[in-house]
Amino acid sequence: MEHIYQEKYMMIRTAKTTDKDWIEEIFAQNKKILGGAGYFGMQWHRYWNQPKSNEFWIVIENKAFCHYLVRKKDNVKVVYEIATHNDFKKQGLGKKLIEKIGQPIELKTDYDSIESNAFYKKIGFAPIGVSYTKSDNKKMMNYKK
Repeated sequence: MEHIYQEKYMMIRTAKTTDKDWIEEIFAQNKKILGGAGYFGMQWHRYWNQPKSNEFWIVIENKAFCHYLVRKKDNVKVVYEIATHNDFKKQGLGKKLIEKIGQPIELKTDYDSIESNAFYKKIGFAPIGVSYTKSDNKKMMNYKK
């Protein structure tokens, strides 16, 4: 399903394989929160080679992206990654991506990331608890909207 939303000079659309390089650059800029290039490569490769009908990457070209799944049992959108290029932060792009995918939404972010936690609270997410990653026992803040 093609997702397209346009407002002024900003178009939100479904990612294309040609978006890889600039999304990877945004991943690198935000690696502390998102994980490194290896994690990106794994997610991107799987998305294109083993597609799931409930998985989506949406983008604002060269500026921001959001990777999420729609959980089949309850139709909750689970955000796995969302990030904006450093040159376009604080311009409402992340908020627009979140608005585009619709509610209900759940996500996790680094418990210690002041920037991420402030962003989610600012756009109306409520904290719903704390969890720990399986791989390295990293503390995560869980949110719902």
